[in-house]
Amino acid sequence: MSETVLDGFDLKVYNTPEEGRQGLISALKNCKRALLADCGLSETHCDVVASALKSKPSHLKELDLSGNNLQDSGVKKLCAGLKSSNCTLEILRLDSCSLSDVSCDSLVSALKSNPSHLRELDLRNNNLKDSAVNKLNDLVKAPKYALDNLKANQSVILSTSNKILENVTVDATTGDLTVVKMFKVTVTKTVGLEDNPRKIRTHQFGPTQSFAPERKTESEQISYSYNCPGAGEFQCKSTGLMFDMSQKAELKYEAVKWDKKLLKKADKKPAGPLFEIKCPENAVSQLHLPHCEPEEALESGELSVMHINGEDVSFLKPIEITDTHVVVDVPHLSSFGLVWNALKKLLKPVSSQVLLFLPQNTNTDKQNLNVFLLPKNVPLEEVTAQHQGSKYIQVPSTCELIKGHHYSVECEKSSKIQPKKAKFFLEFGPNYHPSFQVRLPTEKGEVTLSVRDETNNEIWECEIDLNDYDSAVPPSVAAEEKLKTLRTKFVNNVSEPVLRSLLDGLLERQVLTDGEVEHISGIGNRSDKARELVDMVRKKGPEASSALITTLCEVDPCVSTNLKLEPKWVKWIPKRARDRKNWAENCPIL
Repeated sequence: MSETVLDGFDLKVYNTPEEGRQGLISALKNCKRALLADCGLSETHCDVVASALKSKPSHLKELDLSGNNLQDSGVKKLCAGLKSSNCTLEILRLDSCSLSDVSCDSLVSALKSNPSHLRELDLRNNNLKDSAVNKLNDLVKAPKYALDNLKANQSVILSTSNKILENVTVDATTGDLTVVKMFKVTVTKTVGLEDNPRKIRTHQFGPTQSFAPERKTESEQISYSYNCPGAGEFQCKSTGLMFDMSQKAELKYEAVKWDKKLLKKADKKPAGPLFEIKCPENAVSQLHLPHCEPEEALESGELSVMHINGEDVSFLKPIEITDTHVVVDVPHLSSFGLVWNALKKLLKPVSSQVLLFLPQNTNTDKQNLNVFLLPKNVPLEEVTAQHQGSKYIQVPSTCELIKGHHYSVECEKSSKIQPKKAKFFLEFGPNYHPSFQVRLPTEKGEVTLSVRDETNNEIWECEIDLNDYDSAVPPSVAAEEKLKTLRTKFVNNVSEPVLRSLLDGLLERQVLTDGEVEHISGIGNRSDKARELVDMVRKKGPEASSALITTLCEVDPCVSTNLKLEPKWVKWIPKRARDRKNWAENCPIL
């Protein structure tokens, strides 16, 4: 094996027979992160792992042995490595390893010999008594030991720089626990979880904060950036990504192309876009990736996160799967994407979306509507960037589709629909092409559009009022470009009261954050304040720019008329009662 130090090593990637595993595991001394979970390891392999921990120098910082039948004898051998002064391991996961109280004694002894490095220990789903766990709990409390995160069946023991349990809620049905960390005081607390392990969601400094990132588009490729003001949980409104931040830092990220060769080698299929993420080291503690699994499939265990760092590939086991996201710990940032096992998901539905785009043209004899069938976790803005000459029609979009099944579109008023049938593919970029093109009447009025499956069952249906849209005009200037051309006039014409109303309106529409409003409000000069506002909003992209134009039309019709600005109203009418929930969730505040 090469002496180059690897960032990650995942044993599952290698289809190696039992006798070949010893040699592969010996390579652990040359890597920082080792994923050996559910690999059929036993006590006999622990000597090799311990040897890697003892090696000089030892580079291993994270070790996951969960799901292996190590038993107490295996952990005892492992602890021989933990005791070594060369060992600098920080994270050790031994979830479901057939351990008893004896292993707790071995671990306590090892940590007393080498107290300065291990900070996280996972012992869930083992046969441990409270008395044995309490011995490790004593190490969490003692400032001499680095251990500050201990997970076991009966308790989760945390020691942190933030005060814990000022605000705690427990779901009466599921028993899931939510801990809200609030103030900076060092304490240690044990949270009882009865007899079963539960999921714990930890939020830094209150609820999730949504943000509209700054966007740059080059050759239909969007890059996003956002300056996180401090520790907390932040969700991108454009991509759905959520970041658990431990400190103030700048995030930069973009969707990139999947490498089909890497996927084939790992026997995986994409389950979402691949995001390349950049941020200062240790600023992001957890990453939440949007998934497209329906609720009934969440417990299938088919989802994992593929972590690509140059030529190194590893697979991260989710620490939690919510109704909308897959949550993973972040060792370091590079490229992350959801994947399925290649042989699964063949006949199961996935949460999907129907997106409608009306291409704009100068031909008044016809108008075509492009219909896209896509997985739910494909970001709308990624599709919009590739179809800038079209007008997106916002309608309730949610449905469920099955990979490989054929679907058709029906519209009574259409003169032509092509193709007649289309197969649904789980595509996650880089290119998004229409599944169907519908020829619509040129006269105004309402049309009903539906998507049907192979047995002619209705999967999705919606009414579109063509009076609200006009394709028989030249393509309009993008909203951010419009603001750019009118920047000087905007700065010279808006008054101080109008600026205050614009800030309030954009805060309500979640285009600006509280911090951004406070920053602009603190600028003394009116023209500088207006200049900062238009530049900040324009960098956030077309939706934010359109929101500023619409808000200005509301609060100062005279100035907006003078600048020849018009609000871009979006309306839709759901046809069926079953659409009411989606309609309520998707309806914008105009």
